[in-house]
Amino acid sequence: MRGKRQETQRAGPGFILALMALAALTLAACAGDKEALAQVTFAGGPRLQVDRTAWDLGNVPAGKAVDVVFNLTNVGDSPLVIENAYARVVEGCCPPPAKLGTTKLKPGATTTLDFRYSMGTSMVGPHAFDVVVATNDAVEPEIHLILKGVSLGE
Repeated sequence: MRGKRQETQRAGPGFILALMALAALTLAACAGDKEALAQVTFAGGPRLQVDRTAWDLGNVPAGKAVDVVFNLTNVGDSPLVIENAYARVVEGCCPPPAKLGTTKLKPGATTTLDFRYSMGTSMVGPHAFDVVVATNDAVEPEIHLILKGVSLGE
C-alpha cells in the first residue's frame, strides 16, 4: 500500500520580505537601536514617520517664545511629498505658522516642521493646536499631531 502524497505550499516572495522586515524590526527594538528602527523601510511606496506625535509645553510666560520641532522621515521606498502642513486651533487662538524644511523627501531622508509658540499678554489661558500634515503616503495620507501649552499672564 502506497502512502498519500503530501502537498506543500511555498511562501511567496512578498511574505518572505515581510517576515524579514518584521525580524529586522524585532532585532532593532530588542537592541534599543533607534537609528536602525528609522532605517527600516516600508515596501510599497512613500511612508511618513514622525519622531513624536505631541508637544505639551506646559505653562509658558506670556511673550516668551518656545521653538517646537517635529522631525519627519520618509521610511518608504519611493519619494514622499509633503503637500501641506499647518496648525489649526482646537482651543484658544492664534495658531503659530508652520515652517517646513522641504516638501520632497527621498527614501530615508528627514526634514523638520518648526513652530514658534508665543502668546501675547492678552492671550492668557490654554491653547491647543491640531498640526495637520498631508502627504502622498497611501497608508496614512494625513496625520494629526498635537501642540499645546498654557499662556500665563505677567
